[in-house]
Amino acid sequence: LNLIFTPCLLTPFVFFSVLGALSAAGEVFVAKVGGKVTLNCGVSSYRRSLQWFHGNDFLHSNIFLFSMLGAVELVRRSVVRQTNLEISSVKETDAGRFTCSADGTVHQHSLSLFSVSVSVVPSADLLLGSEATLQCDVKGLIEGCEVKWRSPNVGSPEWSPTAQLKPVTSSHDGTWQCIITCGSNRLSEDLTITVQGNTQTLEMKTPVFVIKRKTNVCFPFQSRLLQHQQQQLHCAARRIAQRPPLPLCAQFLQNSCSK
Repeated sequence: LNLIFTPCLLTPFVFFSVLGALSAAGEVFVAKVGGKVTLNCGVSSYRRSLQWFHGNDFLHSNIFLFSMLGAVELVRRSVVRQTNLEISSVKETDAGRFTCSADGTVHQHSLSLFSVSVSVVPSADLLLGSEATLQCDVKGLIEGCEVKWRSPNVGSPEWSPTAQLKPVTSSHDGTWQCIITCGSNRLSEDLTITVQGNTQTLEMKTPVFVIKRKTNVCFPFQSRLLQHQQQQLHCAARRIAQRPPLPLCAQFLQNSCSK
């Protein structure tokens, strides 16, 4: 059974519950604006009643077989699972004090919200050997939290919130992570960059044919090419027009190569 109460009807009950109960140490939770967060009540089970509040606003209550919902907007974006409160589509107004009351014992927690933006200058498409700057801006950062960049290269050390790539190398290609660590809480924001202009020399087999004058046999041989270089077919055909019918490879040469 779900009941919805207006704030004015619920206010006396709220203050009676909070002031008349025992208190327990709470936790500090962090979340990104627009993300999802789970607030732990502080107990894994209860016998009679469980209540959640945001500031003085009533959110959820389970008393024996009865479930009650508050009238504030946050109620529509939150749900109680066992004893924990899950909030989705987190808004800046969700920050602040949360209270969980389980069987008369009050657990007060706080929620701090971050707004994270990541960027790269001049752009996310970088040239090999150029220079670039990766920036991770965090609004609402609380004391004791740490912000670092982690590169796609597993063996690379962590960077500060401003990462200078001088020069850009092939190891910088991939997905970077801006990681915000606050005690046991950890959040991240991804940024993918692409490094272009890698002109490594490759060993490739090119269809190059040589016709032996007497046997009419074709022999392939290796040619050293640069990446993106167009393959060229070099032919050596002697007196093709004057000879009897040739094998398939020689016929190809006759049509494709100068005599």
